[in-house]
Amino acid sequence: MATAAPASAVVSTRAPAVVVDTASDDCTVTAAVLAQWPGGYLMQVTVTNTGASTFTWSGVTFTLPAGQFVSGGWNGSLVQTGQKVTYRPAYYSTLAPGQSAGFGFQASRPFGDNTVAGDFRCG
Repeated sequence: MATAAPASAVVSTRAPAVVVDTASDDCTVTAAVLAQWPGGYLMQVTVTNTGASTFTWSGVTFTLPAGQFVSGGWNGSLVQTGQKVTYRPAYYSTLAPGQSAGFGFQASRPFGDNTVAGDFRCG
């Protein structure tokens, strides 16, 4: 398991949020880079119920660029198969209209690679 880079190695502390509409009337996933450094980054992911009724969500899937891997996370479990990652919530699996829940992860990547995870979808 990789550890977070020391503060002196942080290249960027904020990046624009990546918003993905999962083509569902009930769920929107927003992912934002919290910090990045040579060899890794942290992302915070938020799932929001945009529908009119309560729904139960089973998690989120997303894709890491080639050569990257999840090296840690919080608020649930993360399983990586190839470049696809599946997150399962530890809490908040039922969301009322307008309610959000979140999780985060740390990814490791080859030095010189500045790409981040994408294709976030409610599972």
